[in-house]
Amino acid sequence: PPYNIEKIGDDQYRISMAVAGFGEDELDVQVEDTTLTVRGKAKSEEESEEKDSNFLYRGIARRAFERRFQLAEFIQVTGAKLENGLLHIDLVREVPERMKPRSIAIDSKDQTSKAIEGEKTQKAAEPEGRAIGLPAKLDRKRNEKRPGPIARPFFLGRLL
Repeated sequence: PPYNIEKIGDDQYRISMAVAGFGEDELDVQVEDTTLTVRGKAKSEEESEEKDSNFLYRGIARRAFERRFQLAEFIQVTGAKLENGLLHIDLVREVPERMKPRSIAIDSKDQTSKAIEGEKTQKAAEPEGRAIGLPAKLDRKRNEKRPGPIARPFFLGRLL
């Protein structure tokens, strides 16, 4: 059957399907992993109230159908309702907090320079060019084995 996909809000969507002639008991909506499946199974003519009717023309098809929708990550089905021959399926996109973009505060140059100046006064006892807290012997080894231009810090691969 034909369908529409609408964006209702920032993170809210709706799928509307034309299911004329189907009742709530003949429709089945299921979600499995990231697949939304809508099935319609019409009652057989023996179960139907229309078995005594003689149709001159039958334009409303009452065939069984199955429609599948592939849902994106973080899309949840919140509900479904049948209204005026249309099946409305409401969806919402719920992104976890850890996946949402966040702002990082940028310190001004004045504040940074004040902090560095304050550190220098505390480090006056340390000789220039020496790592804090390392004995002179280890500090020399570190300076002798500097990485070449090809070496990259290990953490860049995880950030990119």
